[in-house]
Amino acid sequence: MYYIKRRYTSWWRKYNYILEAAFDVGIALSGIIETFVFAFTNGGKGISISWWGNKVATAGVDYQTYNQNATLLPIPQQGYFGLSPDEYPMAF
Repeated sequence: MYYIKRRYTSWWRKYNYILEAAFDVGIALSGIIETFVFAFTNGGKGISISWWGNKVATAGVDYQTYNQNATLLPIPQQGYFGLSPDEYPMAF
């Protein structure tokens, strides 16, 4: 848009709204086409794209706890996890 406005000012003044509408329609149509391509290929099963963003939500303890599959550790005798107060590396 910047290039067209600076280089072809008179054309831009006349067709600015049409150009913007064409961009909006192009983006909407490409989204619809991509949706149908990815959803209805492979016999209607869709395409399964494997990348870290698809698997990271189910890889952690939060998801396992949500499904009651997490291995929960029992509380130790001292009542907390970690170092005891006399083993801290710094004095507080």
